[in-house]
Amino acid sequence: MSLNSGTTISGAGLALPLLVASRYAEWRPRMETALMRAGIAVRDYKVENPDWAALVEAVETWERADEDASIAYALGRKSASAGTAGPSPSEKEARRAATEAVARGKRTYTMLYQTLPDELRLLVAHVPQGNAFELWSWLEKRYQSTEQDNVGDLWDQFTAMYQADDETFDEYKARVDSVHRLLTHAKDKPSAGLYAHRVLWKLSSRYRPAVLALKASGKLKEAEKIDWNEIVAFINNHERSEERLAGADANGPSALSMAATASYGRRGGRGGFDGASALECYNCGEKGHIARHCKRPPTRRTCGRVSTRRMMATMAGPGRARRAARGQADQVARRPHEEEEEVPNAPARR
Repeated sequence: MSLNSGTTISGAGLALPLLVASRYAEWRPRMETALMRAGIAVRDYKVENPDWAALVEAVETWERADEDASIAYALGRKSASAGTAGPSPSEKEARRAATEAVARGKRTYTMLYQTLPDELRLLVAHVPQGNAFELWSWLEKRYQSTEQDNVGDLWDQFTAMYQADDETFDEYKARVDSVHRLLTHAKDKPSAGLYAHRVLWKLSSRYRPAVLALKASGKLKEAEKIDWNEIVAFINNHERSEERLAGADANGPSALSMAATASYGRRGGRGGFDGASALECYNCGEKGHIARHCKRPPTRRTCGRVSTRRMMATMAGPGRARRAARGQADQVARRPHEEEEEVPNAPARR
């Protein structure tokens, strides 16, 4: 077994996290999970047993007596029926429970000791071997001040989280949940509102319509009562819809553009929409462009619309009114050319 092979080591048939002094806050929940998978109860290392030494000595005495009797019987020095009566059924059950408790405690101590680097093993030499509670308590006291620094780092990490452009919602939420669990374990759990804000309002812009829809529906009104299963399902559905639309745009014209083409075809009465050739200029009457892009001088047909546009711009605001006034001035400046071209051909007044 190598302690320098990475962040985990093999021990007791499980992958145990290697303790790094500067990352104790991350190591602790991982170690607790490993102990739980190994069948170790919390009381085996977090609850003190004042009679631990006496209990260990008693269990060792029972085991030694049973072992001596077995050896004597194997060597023919003692028959199976010889000797005094054995313990009663209730005493046997008590001995079995005590023996299992001592075995779990020693196993826990072994697993904890395996995760320690060499420099820490020298420092825990004073801890009685097999006493998991003493070893766990020593680690908690030693890294209590260091853990506060780690909590500050975790908060910095939590408040700086944003969804990456190439990251799915589930991946981003998993990152947030990972740091949230560490802060919760350090007894500095973020509020429900702060968690919801970090998960939903720090998503990329493509998720904004879904988040606004959730807000409008009232599902985000009380952060403590948010049904995250429903929220995740809604966001995932929005994500799949975006992917389908993106795929449709990449493969060809969208349904909306096809519908627009068909609509222009129906208006024309013949065939489909043929682009700019279907446009007719209101200023000169020619096809292929509109009056706004017409290169010919404005005619009376379009000049009569200037005052109307100016009135509408004035109602919309002073900024648009000034722009409309400048546009009318430009048209008035070009009006002499218009008079030269159109007045001779104008019908005589009666």
